[in-house]
Amino acid sequence: MTASWSKAVEPTPVIEDFLKHTVNLVNGNPSYEPASYFRFITFLMSSIEFKEEISEHDRRIVFRKAISAFSSSDKRDSKMLIWHINSHAHSYLRAPKLAFNVFMPVSLGFTSKFSRKIFKVEGVNIRFKHMKQCNLTFGNVLDRAKASMGIEIPAGYNCMIISVQARTAAEAMGIAQDATDKIIGIINFVIGKTGIVVIGSPPVLPLNPVLVGPIQTVHDQSGAVAEDLFWYEPNPPTRKRIEDISSVEEDVATEVRTMLKALTKTEYCSQVLGFIARYNKALSSTSEDGCFIQLWSVLESVLGAQDGGSEIMIKRMSEFFTTKAAQTQHLKALRHLRNGNVHHGMTRSEWYPYIAQLREYVIIAIKFLIFAKPKFKSFQHFLDVLDVPPQPRDINKRLARLKYEMSIYKRALKDLPT
Repeated sequence: MTASWSKAVEPTPVIEDFLKHTVNLVNGNPSYEPASYFRFITFLMSSIEFKEEISEHDRRIVFRKAISAFSSSDKRDSKMLIWHINSHAHSYLRAPKLAFNVFMPVSLGFTSKFSRKIFKVEGVNIRFKHMKQCNLTFGNVLDRAKASMGIEIPAGYNCMIISVQARTAAEAMGIAQDATDKIIGIINFVIGKTGIVVIGSPPVLPLNPVLVGPIQTVHDQSGAVAEDLFWYEPNPPTRKRIEDISSVEEDVATEVRTMLKALTKTEYCSQVLGFIARYNKALSSTSEDGCFIQLWSVLESVLGAQDGGSEIMIKRMSEFFTTKAAQTQHLKALRHLRNGNVHHGMTRSEWYPYIAQLREYVIIAIKFLIFAKPKFKSFQHFLDVLDVPPQPRDINKRLARLKYEMSIYKRALKDLPT
């Protein structure tokens, strides 16, 4: 594990600026001015290169440990900082991984049959249990959270248990939160109900039917709370409704597993799971215009429009419909709303119809990306298919043009000197 500075980076001025805001306490532990500390972490994230692959989460942990040791050392220059980073990277990344269970409350109702099912997302096992089955382990933490933070889990919530392998409780929580965004995103995607109703009768935000509770805990294999910590959401949603899937839970479980199985057969599984997690976060927003803007961003990513702009996104999305001209106008109207909000601060009293329409576009694009047959060779192949003209006449024109270009290329090869 060898870290080094990226080329064209001059770390000395940044290090000196950071050290100006570092105070060495009597006991030798450094404290930092928060803004300077986070600027320095951001600088290291973009300026340090590792020979081995290391995740963003692991890099942050290594940098925090290295900064603490570096700030207390006698010699404080760029070479010494690299030495501390390498030292902590070696000890941290070589440490054995332990088994943890992360408990997360969810607004989901189900029967005991559903609680026996196990879902696997990128190697992480996830189970759903009734809250009363988890209270022995979870209960004392909930009492502490209520007493210290004034936060409690709404009645009727059940529990999701995520089993992970990690070096620390914090790393376990990071892995579990990532897996939670994906599995809850898929469940919400499958359920297909967002609470969007008739204009004039706005629903209670967030729009997602299944939400994660405001308190999460990490437990070791004995059931004890790891490191005596719990995580909490300071501004949890006020909506208390429980999504009861008892009558359709077999169908939901089957569709969730079908999606996961289809994704594992693609070359872009992680990418699509990322889209679904962002789709879930958008519909978990407590802001109407925030939900709309986030959904628009998801659609841009699914259709690969970050570099080509909204025009190429509109063109690709309209290819899914026989009413291409009409859908193009719908998408341009949604773009006008998005640009007005982002660039001019324009807002509306009624966002829900536009959110519903944009959500349907996202669902159509993601489903096609997952279930299309034959499977796409890559995500770029998916975009290339959308860029192919739908009319045979247009395809023949493009083919004739390519043949003409190939003939010119072959003639040029013949004229090259031997």
